[in-house]
Amino acid sequence: MPNKLYRKIKKITNRTPADFIRNYHLQEAEKLIKKTSKTISEIMNECGFRNKAYFYREFSKVYCCTPKEYRNQILGENQ
Repeated sequence: MPNKLYRKIKKITNRTPADFIRNYHLQEAEKLIKKTSKTISEIMNECGFRNKAYFYREFSKVYCCTPKEYRNQILGENQ
C-alpha cells in the first residue's frame, strides 16, 4: 500500500512525497514570513521544522536567500 501512495504522488506531482511535504511546509513558512511579525524561530517551529540549520538550508535552496533576508526584501518592497 505505501508503494502505491508513493507512486501516485510521484506521478501527480513529479516529486517524492517527502519533497512534496517539505515544499508545502516551506510555502507555509514563506506565507507566515510575509504576513506576520512572528520570529523566524516561531515560524520554523509552526511549520514543522525542528532543526534551524536544516530549515535555513532548505529555505535558501528554494528562495535563494535566508528567511531573514527574505523578510527584509519583502519589508523593503512594502515601504
